[in-house]
Amino acid sequence: MSLPRILPTAIMAKDLRLRMRGWRWAGVATLYVAILGAIAVAFLLQKYSITAGDSGTSTPALAGIRLFQTLAIFQLFLIAFVTPATVAGAISGERQHRTWDLLLASRAPTRDIIWGKLLAGVAFNLVLIGASLPVFSLVFLFGGVGLPDLVPAFVVFVMTVLFLGTISLCVSALTARLSVSFMVSMLIALLLIVGLSLLALDLQAPGQLGVLTLGGLPFQTINQPSPLTPLAQLDPLVALLSALPAESGGTLLGGLGSVNHAFGLPWRLPLWEAYTALVGVLSLVLIMVTTGLVRPPARFRFRGARRASMRGQF
Repeated sequence: MSLPRILPTAIMAKDLRLRMRGWRWAGVATLYVAILGAIAVAFLLQKYSITAGDSGTSTPALAGIRLFQTLAIFQLFLIAFVTPATVAGAISGERQHRTWDLLLASRAPTRDIIWGKLLAGVAFNLVLIGASLPVFSLVFLFGGVGLPDLVPAFVVFVMTVLFLGTISLCVSALTARLSVSFMVSMLIALLLIVGLSLLALDLQAPGQLGVLTLGGLPFQTINQPSPLTPLAQLDPLVALLSALPAESGGTLLGGLGSVNHAFGLPWRLPLWEAYTALVGVLSLVLIMVTTGLVRPPARFRFRGARRASMRGQF
């Protein structure tokens, strides 16, 4: 079986035209950036109101690092909400509008249809991530954060969009109802980002969640922490925390932000790199599973190919 074309397909071009047509996509992008902008403004107002009565103990570099941490975490949660909403209806929406059979009856291979649907959804979310760059550029005004600090965080964003997109596409192939597909995809996204984080916290210190914090220095206790559970390598929030810089140097997870003997090999990888590799493999598997779920039965493919060959003879 040949691999799908990496270049944009006709299905992707059609879906992008439909998504970008009208005011809705511009409204979504505006709201997305407005939420991040409001968070940045609220953070800065609170920061300066605190430092004004605190004899200036906080330096601008620390403010830049904390602003970057805040924006990155909120953007990850925005991705968890927006990605299922933009991809969950890729197949179930076509079925609900009774146009999916027309796509399968066309000469486009099933793998190209699935690949085009995924690329259209991912491309729309990448536009939103790109639109957030001006808001993130505010951190450069304070210092403390450089371009090498932004790259790992945005790699986690892109891979999370890809992972949640393939999950939503697979769920969309399993149901013909758009509302069910959206709700299930949203639930899975929240479980991945919130549920796995809470599970990792509980496994890190059973019955001692009170001594752990999700802000500041998460997953770290007073005593020397034990290695994180392997499930943390699949957690987008943990991967992001391992990529964000800490105020005291290093990353927010400190020594927990690395994986020894990653994938059974004698490697020591940052947790966000292990997450990137694992999510990339799982996304490829989900694409193949989705293609198998929607592929027409063999007898119909055979009849369609025979009719096409007979038309070519006359």
